[in-house]
Amino acid sequence: MSSSRVNLEKYRIPLAEIIQATKHFSSETLVGDGGFTMVYRGQLSNHWENQQVAIKQLNVEGSQGNNKEFHNEVKLVSSFNHPNIILFVGYCDDANEKIIVCKYATNRSLDYHLNDPDRRSRLTWEQRLKICLGAARGVNYLHSGLGKHCRVIHTDFKSENVLLDENMEAKIGDFGLSRFCPRNQQDTHVRTRPCGTRCYIDPVNNERGRLSKECDIYSFGVVMFEVSSGMMAYKLRPLKDTNELFLIDIVRSYYDDHGLVNGLDRLKDPTIKDQIDMRYFHKFNEIAHECINMDRKKRPTMDKIIKAIEEALDFQMSGISEGINSVKYYDDFWERLLPQDYQEIIARAVPPLDFGSKKQLYFCLSDSHTFLDDGYLSFQLDMESGKKCYMLGTKQLSIEWQDNPNHWEWGHTLKSRFPQVCILKNVCWLAIHGKIASMMLSGYTTYVAYLVFRTTSNSQGLSVPAKTTVNFCGVKMETENVYLQRPKASEIWQENDRFPHRRKDGWMEIKLENLLITMKEMLVRLRWLLTSLNI
Repeated sequence: MSSSRVNLEKYRIPLAEIIQATKHFSSETLVGDGGFTMVYRGQLSNHWENQQVAIKQLNVEGSQGNNKEFHNEVKLVSSFNHPNIILFVGYCDDANEKIIVCKYATNRSLDYHLNDPDRRSRLTWEQRLKICLGAARGVNYLHSGLGKHCRVIHTDFKSENVLLDENMEAKIGDFGLSRFCPRNQQDTHVRTRPCGTRCYIDPVNNERGRLSKECDIYSFGVVMFEVSSGMMAYKLRPLKDTNELFLIDIVRSYYDDHGLVNGLDRLKDPTIKDQIDMRYFHKFNEIAHECINMDRKKRPTMDKIIKAIEEALDFQMSGISEGINSVKYYDDFWERLLPQDYQEIIARAVPPLDFGSKKQLYFCLSDSHTFLDDGYLSFQLDMESGKKCYMLGTKQLSIEWQDNPNHWEWGHTLKSRFPQVCILKNVCWLAIHGKIASMMLSGYTTYVAYLVFRTTSNSQGLSVPAKTTVNFCGVKMETENVYLQRPKASEIWQENDRFPHRRKDGWMEIKLENLLITMKEMLVRLRWLLTSLNI
């Protein structure tokens, strides 16, 4: 066995672990279907640090699923070490399965945000520049950060493969088509048929079938135009009286008809028009246009691209340009980021919110928890998704025997955001009921209901299976084998058991159910019920 093979053994994940994380590769955990690959979201077990991961299952009949291609990809991704490359967690090649596991990108991908008008309007110009900068640094690492004698050409760089973590930091992913290439070799013959995704592929590579780092630079330019125009590269659009064209065709047409500045500036995304300084927007488009030059020798280096984006970002963050139409001075922009019922939320806030502008209000609602009504309902606006998130305090819940001092007592803990918590003393069985009006939530959004709690070191009787029930729109969703405390005897665990996980704030949480809120259901009240026997 070779040393490289031995080194990879520490990354091997048993198929049973994968099956448990994906719930037997169920559609519930499926987050992407790429034809030759299926991508699932899952959570690994304690042995793998309970990591949230993306699990890419390769079709063994496709080219990426053959043994040589698969192990080449595993060796490739396991060698990366850069903050803008998605973290490799492990792999599985048991029972004819070919699976690669990476850290899950909480905010999905760049195309996920650009392709939806609502999400795109929330993606500020500053955020877009930061994402482009991170992606550029990641590509630069592939081209020149792997040692003196080799580089990696991604070959399939596109907005779908620019993944975004919980902080909206760019992480390049999907290296199934990537190739090692000697750094002192300008081109390398890979295959007669070009690889990659149409609309992002370098046309020169299309013609010659020869691969070089400039292929990635061409694709990077396409993504830059997606970012500045708000249009996806692969969507056909009408232009004047001509046939429908792809984004890069439109870019070239505007440039030919109107020149660089006047032509390309007409393509700016209207949702960011009040946020940009046109001088640096020109420079951004100029460097993007150089990337798609049909003469590879005239394309910029990644270092030049990084420098141009850094300058635009530094200027954008300073906000001191003369006559800049900056976000900082436009209440209407920040109001678009607020929930539609924000005025009602303000009226219910306890104590009253102190803000002087819509921007200040936005950060009041998203940076910290806002208490509503009597102070036992917590509200927060998720900055990345725009979702409204609520937490019911114990005063908002109905708990069996909560007024009986023999079973429960009310107290305060500095570790809770609420002024009072309900502390369990001794009960023979436990039942907790809560409800929230779905009209308070964001429409056309999938929510997850959680129970949040703390346990003491001497708590007993919680490591037995419970049943949770969520009633929504007349539909009852029940889940068996839910534990408030993980049993110590692992041999009694079952495949579908659901256990609590520790949050960043130290509290435990357990998932109850997924809930899809639609406009039709906005006036229907939502209830969830947790019951468990305490033996």
